[in-house]
Amino acid sequence: VLGREYYYSNGLLDSVYHEYFDNGLISVEGKYKFGQKTGTWLSMYVSGQLYSIGEYVSDLKTGVWKYFTETGALESEGEFKFGLKTGQWIYYYPSGKLQSIGSFANDEKVGLWGHFYENDQVIQDENWKLGKLSDVGDYFSIQGQILPKGNFANGNGTRRTYYPTGELRSKEVYQNGQGNGHWTLYHIGGNMESEGDYRDNEKVGVWKYYNKKGKLIGTRNFSLD
Repeated sequence: VLGREYYYSNGLLDSVYHEYFDNGLISVEGKYKFGQKTGTWLSMYVSGQLYSIGEYVSDLKTGVWKYFTETGALESEGEFKFGLKTGQWIYYYPSGKLQSIGSFANDEKVGLWGHFYENDQVIQDENWKLGKLSDVGDYFSIQGQILPKGNFANGNGTRRTYYPTGELRSKEVYQNGQGNGHWTLYHIGGNMESEGDYRDNEKVGVWKYYNKKGKLIGTRNFSLD
């Protein structure tokens, strides 16, 4: 960001507000009143394309917000209440096709979430309870073939995910609805892409990374981050 443009009144931000990229284009546009964000705010890509638009009330996101890709396609939309995601949120592919749909409560996923391929075929349904994954439905390939989903149930067990072709993408271990245990991810073709442990949805310990031929190309110790 190159610079900012704003004004104070009685020691508080109280004006139209702009931030600028190095190329001189606006990166953020909005308004402050008595030191708090209010009204419509826009964020932009460095290209000048709109990234997000929505309303603030008393410095908190409120109402429907929309987010866009750098090519201008709608990427996601949903509602905020007191700065937290709430109600139904919808996510799209760049083509405009539905990718995912589900609900939030206080910024946590809740209830039924559906995920779809770009040809409208269901990938898998998920059930969430207060931000924790509770159950999953059948997993489908892009052609509609049912694939082994693992033994995940009631927030515990191993979950399998796949590439659209039906090739295995990951084996994921959960406890109490969160990633807990050893995860293995695979390249298309079947060779391992990475492996390591999760604790409460966070990577921990040493993770190993492999190229598409299966050769170890690096490690990272997340316990040192």
